[in-house]
Amino acid sequence: MVDCFQLGNEPNFNMGGKVFASAADYVKRMQAFAHAIKAADPNAKIGLSLGWDNGQDLLAAAKAFPDKYWDIATHHSYKPHVSKPEDFAKARARADAGLDTLASRETIEARMASMPGGMPIMITEVGVWNKALDNAYGSLYLAEYVARMAANPEIRFIGIHQQWQMFMPANMYNKEVGEAGRLGRVLDLSPIDIPVTYPESAQALRIVNAAINDAIWTCDSRFSGGDAPEKLYARAFQGASGRDYLVVVNRSAQAYELTLSMDRSPLSQPMRQEFLWAPKADGPMAGDRQSLDTKNPVRIEPFSVNRIEWNSGIVRPPRATRIYKAEIAAGQAALRWWKRGEAAGYRIHYGEAPGAIGETIDAGRATEAVIGGLKENGRYFFRVIAYNQAGESSSSNEVDAVIAPPPSPDAPELAAGDGRIKAEWRSVPYAGGYRLYCRSEDGDTQCIDAGMMCGAVIRQLSNGKRYSFSVAAYNGAGESEESAAVSASPRAGIPFPPRSLKAVRSNGAVELSWSPSFASPAESYIVERSAMPTEGFAAIAEGVTGTGYLDKDAPREGDCYYRLIGVGGGMRSQYPSNAAAAMPAGAASRE
Repeated sequence: MVDCFQLGNEPNFNMGGKVFASAADYVKRMQAFAHAIKAADPNAKIGLSLGWDNGQDLLAAAKAFPDKYWDIATHHSYKPHVSKPEDFAKARARADAGLDTLASRETIEARMASMPGGMPIMITEVGVWNKALDNAYGSLYLAEYVARMAANPEIRFIGIHQQWQMFMPANMYNKEVGEAGRLGRVLDLSPIDIPVTYPESAQALRIVNAAINDAIWTCDSRFSGGDAPEKLYARAFQGASGRDYLVVVNRSAQAYELTLSMDRSPLSQPMRQEFLWAPKADGPMAGDRQSLDTKNPVRIEPFSVNRIEWNSGIVRPPRATRIYKAEIAAGQAALRWWKRGEAAGYRIHYGEAPGAIGETIDAGRATEAVIGGLKENGRYFFRVIAYNQAGESSSSNEVDAVIAPPPSPDAPELAAGDGRIKAEWRSVPYAGGYRLYCRSEDGDTQCIDAGMMCGAVIRQLSNGKRYSFSVAAYNGAGESEESAAVSASPRAGIPFPPRSLKAVRSNGAVELSWSPSFASPAESYIVERSAMPTEGFAAIAEGVTGTGYLDKDAPREGDCYYRLIGVGGGMRSQYPSNAAAAMPAGAASRE
């Protein structure tokens, strides 16, 4: 289950001709990818990447684009980041300023003003990325950032940079991976044990996330009994599981004794506190997370992140779950769905029409089930509803399954190389995987199980020998018929297209520049031009040598795009270079 397809990663680092001529060029080019994804899955959600927090050019380009083809606005947040080393005091001040501005209503509303009404935001990466904050203070920044962002209903998801903030492999196996790449060898990972460690930032986030992920409602908390402490932040969460929470982050060196009150009355029930703290802001945490029973007043340690929770005494119907996997087998379908901690059980409703209940199965507390007795070639629609003593949740998403082998894929597209051929194909509905069949002119057959990948590289082939390829899709009900077969011959010396093609307008012409391929450089190039970024290319020059070309006949109005084909040894490269845009004068990006 894919929640959102984000189009590109940090386009703000690839402006000015590196990949995109400008922010407007990025927004325009991504439309073709969005349409391709929607063609394969009309219900897919498209996320347009707006770079980092301060991506004003991307915000402006998104607002100006007439066809809002995306559903979600995504961006990354690294407010404390600097490109050069700085001391802890400056890094701390940068982090503090980020907390005051990034999660404010003014900032969120400014972003929303650039989007169609009601479009949600996904922050697909958040982090510190500053060596001066590789300490307790950096962990506190992340925990408070997430807690503050939870106040904004427009924020759909917040993604943490996994390898930096959530876990670290104890051994990266860089030597083994590098050697396998150099030798063109597949690295078998199955016998390799890769233990992971959980850094302090992960432990801090787990304290906060436990409240956020159970929450159905949140509100600000006010301090009384004097001026509000400057570096003490608190947010309350009402939980779906019958527990309520207060998250407190203390970025100061002072410890506090807090009396928790609700509706102006101190809480009298027993509480549980989980926390992580440090004696110094620029040092490590004092051990792992701690958990203890507590009551009013609650002690808040210096430089700490805390979650205090208690029983609310309120039982609510569960939140809706979500089916994230449906697997087909002969006469049956296997479903898996999200667990809801407040649920006493789950009921599966299914029928042969969308929205139809037809049959109901009680799965108990399990979060997966196999539904049997389904008709061969029948199409079924499934929903899951969670329940407890207070009632039922709303319905999950609805998924469908056809109890039959999947349809046959189209013929694969091939690209030959030295002793190898790459095959790629389009996905088909209801597939659990794909098998690629490679047959030589001698009658030998290889079968490569590609799993859910829609491509594979077949190595150790003989140059000059012809091979045919077909692909079949499979699931638990069987395998489709093979696609039509296509053939190719691996050859040494097939040229690669150049890399890093750039197009810059100059005195009414467009100046192209590029770098030859490292792997198999071409002898010459064919230059192609189009008014569109993904189609309509036609050759304007052939036999071009060197690393540059001046298009003196370039259109003076509107957009134009260029790409190159490599030529060598009587062969052409089997795919073009990147397409480079030469936007009208004045369209250069400020990113």
